[in-house]
Amino acid sequence: MQTLPKERRYETLSYLPPLSDAQITRQIEYTLKQGFYPAIEFNEDSDPAVHYWTLWKLPLFNARSPQEVLTEVQACRATANRVALEACVQARNEGRDMMREGGDILREAGRWSPELNAALELWKEIKFEFEAMDTV
Repeated sequence: MQTLPKERRYETLSYLPPLSDAQITRQIEYTLKQGFYPAIEFNEDSDPAVHYWTLWKLPLFNARSPQEVLTEVQACRATANRVALEACVQARNEGRDMMREGGDILREAGRWSPELNAALELWKEIKFEFEAMDTV
């Protein structure tokens, strides 16, 4: 029995650099015109050898416009931001030092949120360089 040679396989948009909403919209328009069903996936690891991705929701079988799909992309992004904010607020309420521990706090929260973990992989280094607006 002969098997196919082992080679890397790439999906349509899987390993592109981050796209703007306008670029994503053009990709969605093409997808819908071809009669394909868009699905939003994300991954914590940007290594091309990783073949398993987390599906945000079921494929958008009823999507008829790019805006419907883009709204779901934005909801996926918002989940990562919400989890990050909640982790920071909780840490501040516990008296932790956000300036010194902020990156660790977010990485810890990312262990429980695949959306945040994917965003952390994209953001890479996180720095908390701001003046506090309130004090405890």
